[in-house]
Amino acid sequence: MRTAARRLVQSLAMFAALAGIASGASEQVYTGTFEPCDGYWKGGSCWWFGENDQSCDTVCADHGGDQLGSRLLTGSAGDSVICGELLTALNVINPLPVTEQVSLGGISGLGCGSDYTNNATSYRFTSTTTSSASSASNGSLYFRRLCACGSQPAPTSLSYASAPLQLPRGVAMTPASPTLVGYAKSYGVAPALPAGLQLNTTTGVISGTPTALQNPGQSHLVVAQNSGGGKSVSINVQVYPQAPTNFSYPGTPYIFNKDVAITPISPSVFGQVTSYTSDTMPTGLSVHPTTGVISGTPTVQQAAQAYSITAHNVDGTATTSVNITVQAPISCGSGGQAVGGTCWYFGQNDESCTTVCTTHGGYNAATLSFAGSGGSNANCGQVLTALGAFNPTPVTATASLNGISGMGCGSDYTNEATSYRFTSATTAGANSGSDPGLYFRRACSCNN
Repeated sequence: MRTAARRLVQSLAMFAALAGIASGASEQVYTGTFEPCDGYWKGGSCWWFGENDQSCDTVCADHGGDQLGSRLLTGSAGDSVICGELLTALNVINPLPVTEQVSLGGISGLGCGSDYTNNATSYRFTSTTTSSASSASNGSLYFRRLCACGSQPAPTSLSYASAPLQLPRGVAMTPASPTLVGYAKSYGVAPALPAGLQLNTTTGVISGTPTALQNPGQSHLVVAQNSGGGKSVSINVQVYPQAPTNFSYPGTPYIFNKDVAITPISPSVFGQVTSYTSDTMPTGLSVHPTTGVISGTPTVQQAAQAYSITAHNVDGTATTSVNITVQAPISCGSGGQAVGGTCWYFGQNDESCTTVCTTHGGYNAATLSFAGSGGSNANCGQVLTALGAFNPTPVTATASLNGISGMGCGSDYTNEATSYRFTSATTAGANSGSDPGLYFRRACSCNN
């Protein structure tokens, strides 16, 4: 019997080592869904309170049976400190036990327990060893015995629906979650996962971005562990080479204005990229060697021309082409400012962009596409800054505000000096403002 017990202990120790569970780890309330313990785990048992006059045999009848821990850890052969720890964990009013050698007021066989009457005194009895002894036999007291019931059940099934894992290097994987029957206090894996991947030791989720090849795949043993034992599953993980793919610059061809800073353009690419190279770009423009962003201010006028840009990583390259035209500098009329390749003007209160642009070559759709409902707050702010708005940081408004709609992008010139970018209205003819209490001026893009 001792040999069998020793083998069991060795087996569990092996599982614990594989799962990275340190000896002496703190106990915790079991919150799993498989035969849940509503009490507290200690010494491989779940501790429960009995009712008055209830023995541990009765208490543990539905919880795996009475265990020796009732008296070995807390009772006649146990320790008042552990008795107090358990009583504290179970929210006893006074968890400091008094050691009694004999029965008290007709109460015996308690092992460890608490009086829930007014005195709220806890006791550890050392003279009785039978689990069948009642929690209390004194009708004037309400004494509840603390009982160690059956061991926590080990998980019975562990799997990963997404296994085997076949992952491209440099691409963030979709997290792989385990399917577990039972409860796991922790997870472990051996051998270690490829560089860049991690196993969450609490949830068992595998995630990350693999950075090292593992091709062909290799088996990894994942273990779900609790105080009752462990369950393992072997999953195959392959990390294969992945050169950049689907590389492009959205929006090409581009038409820029000479001497006007362009809005930085970011590439779209699948896979990890370590560097970018390009043909010699138009004077004043460049491609960032790490991010691939095209930025700068073109200073030389030129006709349309194609430029090759290449994305690199250790597994290969991908090349795309962008077409760039640099046209003559924009010449705006009085009060106008060139932003994003068009001229912008402030309207007066209650003035639509159709009216504003009458003397400036007509309405330009950039009013909406660049700074209005189809644009961004950053673009709107750039326009408002150029036009000298008091507060050029816009607030996004999805509907009309105080009767104001169709703004696209504009600024309140009253005391609050608030700027807005409206996203619900798209008409050029909408007024700058219709609230007489506000002085709202709409920013309008015109053709010259």
